Amino acid sequence: DALIWKNVAFESINYYYPFIYIMVFAKFTDAGCPSVGQYGQDCIWALRRSLMITVFILVGCFRVFEVFQLWAVARLKLKLEDWNADTEDGGPPPRAFMEEQAKYSKFEIQDQVETMLQLVLSLGYVVLFGAVAPVVVVIIWAVFVLQLRGSAWLLSHSCRRTFPEDKMGEGAWRRAVELILVLGVLSSALVLVIHGEAFKGTYLLTKITFTFIFVVAAFISWQVLAQEFPEKDRHTQLMLRKRDYVMRTVSKLGYTVSPPQGAEQDGEDLRRIRGGEFAE
Repeated sequence: DALIWKNVAFESINYYYPFIYIMVFAKFTDAGCPSVGQYGQDCIWALRRSLMITVFILVGCFRVFEVFQLWAVARLKLKLEDWNADTEDGGPPPRAFMEEQAKYSKFEIQDQVETMLQLVLSLGYVVLFGAVAPVVVVIIWAVFVLQLRGSAWLLSHSCRRTFPEDKMGEGAWRRAVELILVLGVLSSALVLVIHGEAFKGTYLLTKITFTFIFVVAAFISWQVLAQEFPEKDRHTQLMLRKRDYVMRTVSKLGYTVSPPQGAEQDGEDLRRIRGGEFAE
């Protein structure tokens, strides 16, 4: 969990800070918002353009290059080994599966964290800046498809077979995503109060008050939706609790209550039926 949180905190600053600066702080600096062609100094259009370019190049193309690099390194090692064997002994000998696996790259805990981190950070672009640049949603969808398929292909063609073991890391990822969702609500409120037409020329206290009301209303809406549409069906949970109660009760009765009258005969009849004796 500590490794996950360190990676999320460090990479989030590297990934999101330039866009947060354009969205929140650039308007109040001496230089103002970046110029975007016919739109002049417009932070929203500058943010949209920067997001589309960065997400496409940094997230999408970088993952393609990473997958290709690991595949190329593994194939180069195998080719060099075949070439050395061919020059010395007249031909490469048959290669066993374990010997070929030794030439592949390792895929350990750090690599697993980085793979999942790419998906979480890509989701953060949608949550934090999707309201400003909706086209990012489509790009991130393509990134998710590429990441999932690319990771599966990478594990089966260019990485060593991992040892199956249980890891307790889902809780940290879940909390990281929940934190990004909270920051996404705050980001939407800041876009409205900083760049919205309705808040031009208003007092700072008015903007802070609206931001507070917006965030509180979002959290209340979450709780209402969670109660109306829970993650797990209420009837299913009730049936599971009933079953658990019955199982515990029967388990206790099995040690404290003697079998009812005729239970031995019923058991004997059942054994005869299972044995194929249907005469009586």
